[in-house]
Amino acid sequence: MIDLFQVEKLLKESARQLDEMKAETLNNGEAFNLFTILKLERKENKTHSGFICELLNPRGSHHKGTLFLKLFLETIHSDHLDMDSVSTKPEYHIGARNDETKSGGRIDIYLWDKNNKSISIENKIDAYDQNFQIERYVNHQPHINKVFYLNLFGANPSVSSAGQLVAGKDFFIISYKNEILAWLEKCCNSVSDLPIIRENIRQYLLLIKKLTYSMDKKHETSLLKTMLENNEAASFVAINYFTYKANFNESIRNEVYNQVSRQLGSLYNVERGQAATKEYAQIWIKLKEKGNLPLYFGLENFSIHSTENTGIYVGIYSPEGAAKKYNINAEYENWPFYTDCLSFDGQLVNLSHSEFLKFILSNEGVKERFISYLVDETVTYIRSETPHLLTYLSSANNA
Repeated sequence: MIDLFQVEKLLKESARQLDEMKAETLNNGEAFNLFTILKLERKENKTHSGFICELLNPRGSHHKGTLFLKLFLETIHSDHLDMDSVSTKPEYHIGARNDETKSGGRIDIYLWDKNNKSISIENKIDAYDQNFQIERYVNHQPHINKVFYLNLFGANPSVSSAGQLVAGKDFFIISYKNEILAWLEKCCNSVSDLPIIRENIRQYLLLIKKLTYSMDKKHETSLLKTMLENNEAASFVAINYFTYKANFNESIRNEVYNQVSRQLGSLYNVERGQAATKEYAQIWIKLKEKGNLPLYFGLENFSIHSTENTGIYVGIYSPEGAAKKYNINAEYENWPFYTDCLSFDGQLVNLSHSEFLKFILSNEGVKERFISYLVDETVTYIRSETPHLLTYLSSANNA
């Protein structure tokens, strides 16, 4: 039988330490972050690939030559490239994508040397894996190209992307939580005498800490000590928290599904997507008259794994880059058109944000009104955008 007093003690002490960390963050100015202010936190190419690639570039605007590149290659334990002759490029085109031959595509971060050896980095913040993506990159210059799969926490790529390839042998996994944070710390320390470069890197480092829920060593050590001293209570809280959160998110998703189905079911097939325990959880809404064409509506993200920066959005979904087939050019390949469900009763909508969850749970009737809000946003968007969707589908069929 779990000791509830121990659980209460753990929660109080953890809350105290987190409040202390938040106060320090405010006092030392770390809450002021240009990436956050300019809403660039989750833009994979323009923010993350662009910033990382510039640091790695020996001829980058930092004018520090191979310094940051050397630190990066040390961090990922690679001596694959001739460092003095490396060039870098974001979104490097390796030919037209061909899923039959498993070749081609655009590599997020590409490094190569005078011997034509290369490193290909596939960078994932929010985007889905494309079909055969890792396989296509591994097939690019086999034996002289090393492929790295970079994501927030070191997750494996999907089977549809990597096929039967083996991580650690055919390609390698690195994470923002571990390798990128460690590398950025080294970069900051290496330019301690150059405040402008150092602080620009530090701004990005703080963004990565936010995205990966990372603490500084002092607070991390203190919190770990608290959890280890109350190990049984910590395990109890962790297991029950994720179970409860999954059930809560699913209850919202299911009720939204039921209400959207009642309102749109005569013209649309409303389908449950992945459950809240998956990385992305959604509801799909497809025009009945258009069958299974790969361009349809979706409402996402009900996942318990979404970060505090990923809210709920409704839009037109384009699996596996189908938007290109329909001559749609957009910043996000999988969601060429979407709108965020940003605000409800003055609260930022996010099922992973502690303050939003507290707001929903602490007020009677709020959950039901929130569900109605999501349903109204979804139905309004779909009715408004259906003519546009039909136009895209028609233009593709006539092309």
